[in-house]
Amino acid sequence: MKKVQETNTRPVVSSRRDNEYVLTRRDMSAPYFAAYCAARSQGPVSRKAPVMRPVTAAPVARQYEDDYYYEAPPQKAQHERKASKRSTRASAKPARRLFFVLLIVLFLVVYIAVAALNYLNMDALSDYYEYLSLFNKTEGDTVVYIGVEDIVMSFAGMFVDSIDTSEYLFYNECLANIDSADTVNMIAYYALPVVLVLGALIAVIFFIRALVALFTTKRRKLFIFSSVLMLLLSIVGIVCGFIWSGAEWSEIAGFIPFGGDLAMQVGYGYLILAGMSLLSLIASFFAFRSKKRLS
Repeated sequence: MKKVQETNTRPVVSSRRDNEYVLTRRDMSAPYFAAYCAARSQGPVSRKAPVMRPVTAAPVARQYEDDYYYEAPPQKAQHERKASKRSTRASAKPARRLFFVLLIVLFLVVYIAVAALNYLNMDALSDYYEYLSLFNKTEGDTVVYIGVEDIVMSFAGMFVDSIDTSEYLFYNECLANIDSADTVNMIAYYALPVVLVLGALIAVIFFIRALVALFTTKRRKLFIFSSVLMLLLSIVGIVCGFIWSGAEWSEIAGFIPFGGDLAMQVGYGYLILAGMSLLSLIASFFAFRSKKRLS
């Protein structure tokens, strides 16, 4: 055999890369190498197995004339694989839609503001208190606006002796003689303050979760569930107020303030609470992308 450089029977490892080496004619004629090349050329056996490139041999600068150069498929380094994963995650769309989450935050701010201002009963808002009241009751020629403070404090006065309940309309008309009321009215009188407090509490918790979702891209749960609870509590509260009015169910259209003729009607404040709950529910359906689309 004719030598090209100096005599040496050992395969020479290439200095170009760690996964490059030189095969002699004897190595390439070995049966195990032929079987290896045939298996690599046929492709994967399993469906989940990675697709492998066929083995190729190319002539390079060699020690003997019959030596051939074999290059193994290059593999990515560990830091390159981590960088590619980070770039894939960065390019993926976030789970939440910022616009709809922002709408939910605004709706909840209005909900909490109506409940809070109604409870505070500020003199500066006396001109606008009609739009914050939960119920409007006509007594003679005057209209009495019933708010959160009247209903909640009347209910609390049943258990706390230090609260003066004589100035609260809900206590004087409903809770003072609750023992003589029938079953339906008794349930309505007890349920009205409870649904008001629960609705406000759920709105505050929902508002905090919406703020967290506004500044993070992760999926937040219970948005739709919270909106449904708020809407149901608002509807139950309006029904309890209608039962309080003492009207027949056929006169329910007169309970609406837009052209209603009953002595007691639902106020704009309660309609705002129900409307904000409904709008929050609609926005919650679009606040987060579907898991199927993200995958």
